[in-house]
Amino acid sequence: MQAGDLKNKIQILKTTVTTDSDGFQKQETVVFADCWAKVTPTQGKEYYQAAAIQAENDVKFTIRYRKGITNDMKVQYNNQIYDIKSIIDFNNQHQYIDLVCEVITNG
Repeated sequence: MQAGDLKNKIQILKTTVTTDSDGFQKQETVVFADCWAKVTPTQGKEYYQAAAIQAENDVKFTIRYRKGITNDMKVQYNNQIYDIKSIIDFNNQHQYIDLVCEVITNG
């Protein structure tokens, strides 16, 4: 992997629960990290659900190794939000990680 391959800006988003001044809990999405990434589409498929065509697209984001990323976080890229399906640290070398993500859009 060359440093020049990481040319797409992404944000890793984390949902936190906070308590407001009235004591009510609310969920907020905050930016966990801004990263440069290599973006690679991995697969796509279409299926029918609720009388509409659904498109499911998997994308792999390769970033420099960063501690603390979990599967319940999300990735934002090009104004689209992706769910993280898996996090791969190749050979546990802690150099780069692949975030295999999924977005589901209505067709």
